Parts: sequence; C-alpha cells; structure tokens
Amino acid sequence: MRAEGRCSFSYSEQTVRSDDFTCSPIHSGETDFPFANRWEFRTVDGLLAVTEEEADPSLGIRCWATSFKNTADADSKQLTGLSDADLFLRYTRPYPELTPGTRRAKTVTLTRFRGSETGIEEYRVTEEELKPGEKVSFSADKGWSSDRTAPFFLLNCIDPEEEGEEGVMIGIGWSGQWTATFENTPEGVRFSCGGEEASFFLRPGESVRTASVLIAEYGNGARRSRFDGQNAFRAAIRARAKFARDGRFAECPLSVMTWGSVSTDVMLDHVKKLKELDLGVECFFIDAGWYGHCGTPTRDERDTPWFSETGSWCVNPVSHPDGLEDVAKAVSDAGMDLLLWLEPERATVTSDWYREHPDWFLSADRDYDDPYYSRESRLLDLGNPDARQAVYDLVSLLVRKLGLRVFRNDFNMPPLWFWRANDEPGRSGMTEIRYVNGLYRLWSDLLSAHPRLLIDNCAAGGRRIDPEILRYSIPFWRSDLQCFVNVDPDITQAQASGIQRLIPWSGTGINGPMEDVYGIRSCYSPALSVHSWWWSGDCPVEEADTPGIREIRRRFSEFKELRPLLSRDFYPLTEYSLSKSVWCVWQYSDPETGRGAVLAFRRSHSETVSMSFRLFGIDPDKLYRFRDSDTGEIRTVCGGDCLRDGFSVTIPGKRESRLWFYEPLP
Repeated sequence: MRAEGRCSFSYSEQTVRSDDFTCSPIHSGETDFPFANRWEFRTVDGLLAVTEEEADPSLGIRCWATSFKNTADADSKQLTGLSDADLFLRYTRPYPELTPGTRRAKTVTLTRFRGSETGIEEYRVTEEELKPGEKVSFSADKGWSSDRTAPFFLLNCIDPEEEGEEGVMIGIGWSGQWTATFENTPEGVRFSCGGEEASFFLRPGESVRTASVLIAEYGNGARRSRFDGQNAFRAAIRARAKFARDGRFAECPLSVMTWGSVSTDVMLDHVKKLKELDLGVECFFIDAGWYGHCGTPTRDERDTPWFSETGSWCVNPVSHPDGLEDVAKAVSDAGMDLLLWLEPERATVTSDWYREHPDWFLSADRDYDDPYYSRESRLLDLGNPDARQAVYDLVSLLVRKLGLRVFRNDFNMPPLWFWRANDEPGRSGMTEIRYVNGLYRLWSDLLSAHPRLLIDNCAAGGRRIDPEILRYSIPFWRSDLQCFVNVDPDITQAQASGIQRLIPWSGTGINGPMEDVYGIRSCYSPALSVHSWWWSGDCPVEEADTPGIREIRRRFSEFKELRPLLSRDFYPLTEYSLSKSVWCVWQYSDPETGRGAVLAFRRSHSETVSMSFRLFGIDPDKLYRFRDSDTGEIRTVCGGDCLRDGFSVTIPGKRESRLWFYEPLP
C-alpha cells in the first residue's frame, strides 16, 4: 500500500493540493530523519502555505505539517476545506471487477483504538472490515485529542494473490478537535483529516500551523506485517521527540506518589523511610493539593479543595511553611528527583490568577451537562502571549527553587466549548488553532530553557495523547482508572496491550498490595509510579526487612532491568481481551542488540497451563539464552525454533505471571 499526496485546502474558490506546491530540500541538523523537504505555495494576494515533510524510506515513514502566513497588508481571503492529510492509499493490486458469486479478492480492515475515559475499555483495539465503497468518519471528543477515540489508525489489506500483508499506520498530530475519514475504493482508500469546522482568514502578518500527520507504510514483501508498521511508527515517535535529544533523556523515573496537601512533616517522613528502605525509587512525586489558601493539611484528595484552588499557584503556607524547599532538599539528599503536579490551563473564578488577570482567560458561552465541566472554571488562553509567559515563568521558578525534574501538566477540563465560544466571525477554529500552537510553543520553550526537565502530559488521565504532543511530553498517567486502589490488574494489562501498539512511552500506577507480583507486573510501563503506599499520612511499613518490602525491592530491580526494552519494539502475542479465561502475553525486542523479554499473564479463570508463542525479531541462525526472572532457570534455544515452533511458557497457577529475558549468544 503506497500513500500518495500530502494536504489540500480551498482558497478563493480554488482547490489547492500538494501537487501544486514547489519543493526544495531542507538542510537542517534538527531532524533525525534521512530526508526532509519544504513545499511552498504562494497566492497572488500574499498567502503563503508551507508544508515541511520528513521521511525515512527504510522504515516507510513520512511526517509532515502545514503552516499558513499572510504576507500582505490586508486580510486574506477565507481558508476552507483544510485537510492536513489528503491521501490516496493505493493498493498494490486493485480490486478486480466482481460478479455475483465471485469470491472477494482482498480483505481490508481498519483498526482503531479507544482513547481514555476512566473506564475498563480504555485503549481497546477494535478491528472492523472496511468494505468496498464504504465510508467511515471519526473525531475527537470535546477538544481532548484522545478522549474516547484516539487519533491513531491502522489500515491493513490482505490479498490472497500477494504475499503477506500491506497497510499503513496513521497518527494525527493535533492536540485538539481533529476529524478523520476513510473511504474504500477499488484502487485504494481515500483518507483525509484535519481540524473540525476550521474556516478562517488571516490578518496581515499573521501565521498559524495546523495538524501534523505521521504515517508508517508496510508490506509488499515476505515477513512484513502490521507489527512492522506499528514498530516503525513507535520508532518515528522516538526519533521526533524533542526531549530525547543530546543525551538529555535516558529512561522515565520510577516514582512514589504523595498527596500534595499532607504536611511537610509527613512528606519528610516519607522521604526518610524511602531512603532507609533502599527500594531504588528515583523520583518523589507530589500530586495536587500543595498550592492555594486551604486552611489545614489534609490526608488525600477527598478532604482537599484541590480542584477549586487551581489558579492560586502559591505554595500553601499552612501545609508547607518553608514553601516545599525543605522537602525538595530532602528529596535531593536522598538521591531522588522531584515531580510536581500543576494544572496551569485551568483556574477558578476565585483564584489569584483569574482575579488579577481575567483577560488571560476564556469563558464558555453557557453551562454544559458534562462531569468535567464546572461553571466556576475558566480556560487559560495559551494563544495569549502574556498568559503563556505566566506559565513559563511559574514552571521556571519551580525548577530553580525546587530543582524540579518532572513537571506534570494536568488538564481536567474539556476545552472545545471555550474555544468555540470565543471564535470571531469568519474565523471558525482560530481560537483552538492559536491555543494549540501556543501549547507547543510553551512546552518547546520550557524544554529549551531547562535541559533536564521532563513534561508529564496528564489530561484527566490520557485524554490528550497524539503524535505531536508526544514530541514534548510523556503521558506518565495514561488512565485515571488507576487513581482507585486495587484496580483489576487484567484491565491494566488490556490498557497496556492497546496503547503499546501506538506509542513507545506511557505510564501507569501500582495501587495494590506489595506482595502481589501479578498486579505489579501488570503495571510495568516505561513510566511507573506507586500510587497507594505512600499516598497519605500513613506510612505503609516501618521495617526494612518485611516480606512485602523484600518483594517490592525485588520487583523494582526486575522492572529496571526490563525498562530499557519497554520503549523498543513491541509485539502482542495474544489478542486484546478483558476475558479472565485467557492468557495475555507480550514480547519486547531491541532490534539493535537482539535482547528482549517475554511477559506472560495467566488470568484467574484460565485452565491452560502451558502455551507456545512464535517470537518476532529473532535471528533464525543464532542461539538465544532465555532466563526465567522468577526461578533463574536457563534455556538455550535456537532462533529458528522460536520462529517455527515457538517459545514455550508454563505458568502452573491461575492468576500468575512469568517474565523471561533473552539475549543472543556470541
């Protein structure tokens, strides 16, 4: 399947396609891709459209984004029909003409991925046939890019006359209200995407950019499958990440979370205990509630007006008389980094920021029946340079005073209603465009100014995940479902099974008992946090040599051994499922070293004791050393046997797991 085209739009009653642009190569050291081009289109009245594209033909990767600028002294004409991707995904062999009773010549399926919604089906994988002539459309929900529907799609074609599969993995890089359409034709699939309801003119000198589009083609050859496309897609996201350059980023830290409104004394005691227990924790995570004017320390979020205090970004003097600086020093002295929760894009009408700068904020035009909407909340307009600078100054101050290593940017409000209520006549979608552009600029500026800083992208869980925002951030908390203690580990596995097909970095939180190996392994993700044990004022243990502490010390060590593999190639060896009667099994593989791991879960109602799985990324001519992380058992296996007959895994008990590490022998 070959992707033809890039983008299109209508201007002054003329439809402009990417074929109308002129091309010149980009000579820049900022791209990690082998090839980059700049495409330009100019109108007689001064509109300049520029598409910059990066490509890696060896991986079948292309990525582009388009910007528009009015270079004239008068307003531009109306830009409409903007398709950030206007593609024809051409089949290697078209459908032949079918007569009644003729067998279908090929099967085309569209796989889509559910987004985050604090429910048990988050990141569900749904594959449905896209029949000849069928047209389907999808969109974001309420302005969060990955709420309910994630902006990632896999189009796959199996042709009995061709060898293997062919297809394309697609990601829409827009942290707002996107829309996408697929239409199956005899020669291929037409795909388009863009901002919903965008129709605007530009004022003199004004410029904006719209969505990026990332695609990974695969197929047309032996041993090329959808997994190749998914892993090329993951590799492209790694290559494009601005925070992962110049040696500034190795791995996401292993964190322990504490509620921000517990007192400084409690936090200092937690830090002291973590150091004494020698668990290998790398980051002390202070969650919401540390700010504002609340009159007394509290134990957790149920007793804290944390939601209504957003926008008053002073350290609460009652809970933290020393402004958290004593906590930050203790964290540093214990050899840990600091992660701090903020929600700078939302403020209440009683907050300091809103009372002092109401012109920074957007209001909705009416009340909305939605659990995340509050009539007391306002949206900070990141399209406003002064508002954006205020966030930059706030985060920079916290980096300097507290040595902040990770900045969690939470976002617990749906922005679409606020954007649309503030659009000017003739400029539909412009408030959103300028807001999203401002978000990218803010995070880019923070990363440039603070080389060690990581941005944790949390939006009521994982409701703002897309290829563009992943250039600047990692979703350490992909689902708010893990806010609840003792979440079913099988649900956490299912989330991981879906999201790991899309992106290399995400995270979740351990919230069950320390001795529950099955539950802890279900949470293994590149960004791992402990949500429950040191959450409140109660310290879970006093002694360093309890069974629970010995177990968690062992699991944290195991996790750190596995962590470098988690962001490399991922292969789901079983289908996505929430059933308790099945196994859930994944493989991680580092194509550069040949090392990897197999992580298997036998769920509570499964009667199957042993299974074999054909592995991927294995050299058939090499021997591999497999090691059971639990028992230390060693197996030496021929790569060809793993590819042909599979690797056998035995799990004697129900609701148990096994982790096997492997590496090629010299």
